[in-house]
Parts: sequence; C-alpha cells; structure tokens
Amino acid sequence: EKNMDGLNGMIRLVHHHPETIIVEYKQATQLILKQIKNLRSQVGRSAVHVVGDMFEHLKRSMESDIEKIALPLIMKTGETNRFLREDCNQALDRMVENVSPSRAIAVITAEPLNNKNP
Repeated sequence: EKNMDGLNGMIRLVHHHPETIIVEYKQATQLILKQIKNLRSQVGRSAVHVVGDMFEHLKRSMESDIEKIALPLIMKTGETNRFLREDCNQALDRMVENVSPSRAIAVITAEPLNNKNP
C-alpha cells in the first residue's frame, strides 16, 4: 500500500512538477528501479508506468541512466504476466520516442552483461 501511494505521488510529480524530479533524479530513479523488480505485479506495473511518464515528460534528461532503466524493462518483457509485459513494451516505446535515436538503438541492441541465456 505504501509503495503504491509513493508511486502514485511520483506520477503526480512527474506530470505537474517535473523540475522537482530532475533535482532528485538519481535517488528517484534508484527507488523506482527497485519497485520495477518488486514481486507484486501491481507495484511493478505502477513503477513501469512512472518510468514511461518520466520518459515522456523529462525526455532527454533521462539519457544519463538509460541503460539502468531500460534493462529491467527489457527483462520484464519476458514475464508471464501479460499486463506487465504490455506495460513494459509501452514504456520502452515511450523511451524510443523521447530520447535520441542513437542512444535508444544502442541500449536496445546491447547485449546485457548478466544475460544467462547466450
């Protein structure tokens, strides 16, 4: 419940006060990435929505940590939960639409360092 309240607050901040997120960008990103990996699908989906909204509203400000953000989203596209997969794909689409094309291509085509399936 607290995680969901926090994520909903983040969505409101991203929509209405994106400059606040930019000031605390590193810390906010770390906390959101932690929630993307949360085992509760509802929490994970909300975190994915926050990331998608961040790409849409913060645009190129997100490029500094794009690898850290995109990798968990790409990994989650293999989940069995259809709704979570679709949300991750939408967040990745928003990433591609709002960052430089060269960065988006580099991140999406990069081989993850910890890939267990060669």
